[in-house]
Amino acid sequence: MQTVGLIHTLEQCLDRMQTVGLIHTLEQCLNRMQTVGLIHTLEQCLNRMQTVGLIHTLEQCLNRMQTMGLIHTLEQCLNRMQTVGLIHTLEQCLNRMQTVGLIHTLEQCLNRMQTVGLIHTLEQCLNRMQTMGLIHTLEQCLNRMQTVGLIHTLEQCLNRMQTVGLIHTLEQCLNRMQTVGLIHTLEQCLNRMQTVGLIHTLEQCLNRMQTVGLIHTLEQCLNRMQTVGLIHTLEQCLNRMQTVGLIHTLEQCLNRMQTVGLIHTLEQCLNRMQTVGLIHTLEQCLNRMQTVGLIHTLEQCLNRMQTVGLIHTLEQCLNRMQTVGLIHTVEQCLNRMQTVGLIHTLEQCLNRMQTVGLIHTLEQCLNRMQTVGLIHTLEQCLNRMQTVGLIHTLEQCLNRMQTVGLIHTLEQCLNRMQTACVAPSG
Repeated sequence: MQTVGLIHTLEQCLDRMQTVGLIHTLEQCLNRMQTVGLIHTLEQCLNRMQTVGLIHTLEQCLNRMQTMGLIHTLEQCLNRMQTVGLIHTLEQCLNRMQTVGLIHTLEQCLNRMQTVGLIHTLEQCLNRMQTMGLIHTLEQCLNRMQTVGLIHTLEQCLNRMQTVGLIHTLEQCLNRMQTVGLIHTLEQCLNRMQTVGLIHTLEQCLNRMQTVGLIHTLEQCLNRMQTVGLIHTLEQCLNRMQTVGLIHTLEQCLNRMQTVGLIHTLEQCLNRMQTVGLIHTLEQCLNRMQTVGLIHTLEQCLNRMQTVGLIHTLEQCLNRMQTVGLIHTVEQCLNRMQTVGLIHTLEQCLNRMQTVGLIHTLEQCLNRMQTVGLIHTLEQCLNRMQTVGLIHTLEQCLNRMQTVGLIHTLEQCLNRMQTACVAPSG
């Protein structure tokens, strides 16, 4: 038809067919073309339209289809294309559109779809794609988008989705992804994002989420993750983040969270965890850590804290625990540590504290305990140690203190007790 000069543009063709009453809807058009054997696949259709110069850009196509009233919603379009057997998978669609030069970037696609009123929300898009069987998993989607060059970085994706008004909050995003069955666990999400090269570091992720306004506070993040069931235990979260290489040390994590403004102090973190119901007491915290197998002995705990550089001295540790209200008395501390099986004997405690370099002399220990208000009298100290079964006789105490190198002579002991102004029982 183009060769003999009877028609020059698709617009002229469609205009004429509509004018003379030969066709009224895209459905009629596609049905007829398929019935008379003029077209069998979308590839044949797009190839031919491009070859004879009837269409050059997706924009021209969508503009014209909307202008003439041939299509009003993306749902109608996708439904029909699937019904008449023109397309079966999203992969075929994206492959073909890219091959014939109809679309080059996701930005062009989203811009155009929004402009001509074919789609308004991500929910509509994802709902429809899932309903028609065009996409089944987030993995398929991300794989394909990356393969055909429609998207290269998560930043481009999030920027664009926010710009065209497809998504506004992380809550909407997570809610929808879970609802349509695109993602079920944080593991699937993190695994996939790393595999397809959309994100490489937690820093990139948090930076970007904050920049595009998808998340503002750790509170929103923790609340949402818990609500939509993406994460259930601290173990799952930390295990997964480390496995996929998003984070290597707890220090990196806390540093980064503070840098991007998600959290400023450990106090805020602990306060928030308590507020959203993730933890209420030190007892719950220690119980949980032991239950999920994150820690079994005080040795593991102290070793790890020192290894990642989060704590260097007992003073820092005790100061912080007292500041955020997790512990008020040494009695509470010793009671709990014994209850959850983290420590059983004073020997284990003193041995370990000396080994990891948290304390070197009894003087440092007594000075600090008195300074932070954890203990006021030697009587309270000895009474409590005996009550919880950590020590039974003064002989055991002095023997042990001398053995681990904390004190060498009774004279040193008495001198120190006097120097530190430890009050006698009264």
